[in-house]
This record gives sequence, C-alpha cells and structure tokens, in this order.
Amino acid sequence: MLGFGALGVFILLRAMHQGTVIGYTIFDMGAALLAGWVVLRASSGFRGPIGKLLEIKPLIYHGTISYGIYVYHNFIPHLMYKTLRLPSITDLLELPYL
Repeated sequence: MLGFGALGVFILLRAMHQGTVIGYTIFDMGAALLAGWVVLRASSGFRGPIGKLLEIKPLIYHGTISYGIYVYHNFIPHLMYKTLRLPSITDLLELPYL
C-alpha cells in the first residue's frame, strides 16, 4: 500500500530530523491515500469480522446521529440567532468590558 509506504517515509524523515517541508508533503499524501483506500473499501462493503462489527445496529445508529450533528452543527447556531433572537456562543463567551 502506497499510503502506508508514504507514512513510513515520513516517520523515517522525522526520526532523522530531515526534510521538514517535504516530510509534511509526504505525510499529507500518505494520509490522503490511506483515507481514500478506506473510503473505497467502505463503498464496496467490509467483509469478515470487521464487516460484522460495522453492521451492529447500535453502531449504525450512532454513526447516523453523529453524521447528522456534523452536517447541521455549522448553521444551526446562526439560524437560532436569526429566528429566535437567542444570543450566539460568541456573545455568551464575550468578557464584559471593565
């Protein structure tokens, strides 16, 4: 796997204190290749014990809820502020002027 190889090269460069900029480029490429491989495998379905584990109903439900929170978390505070006139989180965290 090319992704694991790139991550291995990054670890080797970091251990030798060499190639900081190129090392991070290699790390990003390796992480992207590895993540792409996981998405590709997930699209066709995992088999074996990992596939059985990922098909457990509570785990599927948890993934659905957490993905929903991920999708909505950016614009819900703005929507609540505009429609219900509730203070935003930045208003609540703002320190009072002394």
